[in-house]
Amino acid sequence: HPKLPNCSTAFLHHILLSVPPLARFLTTITLALSIPKFKSILLQPISSVNTISKRIITMTAVISAAIGSAWGSVCLLNHNLPRTTLPTKRFFLSGALGGLPFLFLGNSRSTFLWFFRVAVDSAYKTGVKRGLWKGRKGGELLLFVLSWALMGSILEGNPEAVQGGGLRKALTWLRGDGF
Repeated sequence: HPKLPNCSTAFLHHILLSVPPLARFLTTITLALSIPKFKSILLQPISSVNTISKRIITMTAVISAAIGSAWGSVCLLNHNLPRTTLPTKRFFLSGALGGLPFLFLGNSRSTFLWFFRVAVDSAYKTGVKRGLWKGRKGGELLLFVLSWALMGSILEGNPEAVQGGGLRKALTWLRGDGF
């Protein structure tokens, strides 16, 4: 944003310019994901439309605020801190600040788990790129196997920790304990 001298003005412009296309995109995705629930939507149209609208508005606000606060905090930190203070760590701090709006999602465990998976994958690839550890062929598969092992141990130790009977049954079957 070289034409905008102020970080808060750049943040406000980002919010104003990103919300309409993001809302259209999330509306398309949400409606596509609602097709299997079409019969229940027809049974209770007003409450279903209200729930879908609330989900679209919440996700639009959270995603737009997350992206805007991440870039806005980069601008703010670069503007207010000297070059020698946290020269490389300020981007990690900005990423953490960008993740704060996701606190307002409430019971969105699947969204959190997706972001956590992406963060672990990104950390693995960044570590390989920076030479912190050696990359292996199939390293992403190793992370996948470790996550399955962790889920299996959680399921074995405390089955109620896995929410949803169908998911619990599928994980038990995938573990080899039978259906």
